[in-house]
Amino acid sequence: MALFLYSFNTVAPLILVVAVGFLLKKLRMVDDAFISKANKVCFQVAFPLQLFHNIYAADFGAHLLVIMRTARYIYRYAQALQTADQIT
Repeated sequence: MALFLYSFNTVAPLILVVAVGFLLKKLRMVDDAFISKANKVCFQVAFPLQLFHNIYAADFGAHLLVIMRTARYIYRYAQALQTADQIT
């Protein structure tokens, strides 16, 4: 039950934001120009700031070994993809 509540508390705000946006669009309280500008602000300003804040506030000491191994695997996978592209 605790896992369900945790999952619900994570997903519910996202569903609520989408529902409010859909409702505002249906009621014609926002137009396509506003949506385009708001989308640009979210992707070019708000999301990078949130990402920076989350990385800054993260406790990497507890999971440093896992992070380093994951980064190494991603790097090796990228190298393999690059090598495969050069072969074909």
